Amino acid sequence: MSAMMQILGQTLGAQDVEQIGSRLGVDGATAQKAIALSIPVLLEALSRNAAHPEGARALENAVERDHDGTILDDLGSLLSGGGSGGEAILPHVLGSRQQNVQERIGRASGLDAAAVGQLLAMLAPIVLGALGRARQQGDGDLGSILGGARAQVQRQAPQATDILSGILDANHDGSALDDVARMGISVLGGLFNRK
Repeated sequence: MSAMMQILGQTLGAQDVEQIGSRLGVDGATAQKAIALSIPVLLEALSRNAAHPEGARALENAVERDHDGTILDDLGSLLSGGGSGGEAILPHVLGSRQQNVQERIGRASGLDAAAVGQLLAMLAPIVLGALGRARQQGDGDLGSILGGARAQVQRQAPQATDILSGILDANHDGSALDDVARMGISVLGGLFNRK
């Protein structure tokens, strides 16, 4: 397992999924499906951003300044409504694709686009915190850490990469997202079965 995915797995458990569902007003299964779609999308978007020198510098600065992983030590506060800055992170990560991403994850998960936006705002600082912690542990530079997480998604669900690219690049109907949700739950493995 990649270092970043391992950190996410050690941090985000079944109770957290239930808490996220409660915040969104949905059951745990719906929250789980939406999370399983959202985390790979965030990883893919961050990887794409880090592939360009300007994006890599911006990500490096953000992790250095704000995302050292300490947020992972008090996840309960974040998930219960404590400020996380997630709303400010999403435009940097998803850019002009944000609305498209929210709508497509919403169609596949049963959430409305606004609830998906709320979910992504909760998950973005968690994903960035896992990235920062992996870097602090000496698991490589940000590009290689993200590459490892992305490679794990690709290894365990090879079809996911093309589908995720479609989410980030185009306005398709989103019908393949059910497959990504199933793959995402599989890739994240025991993530939802702890605590």
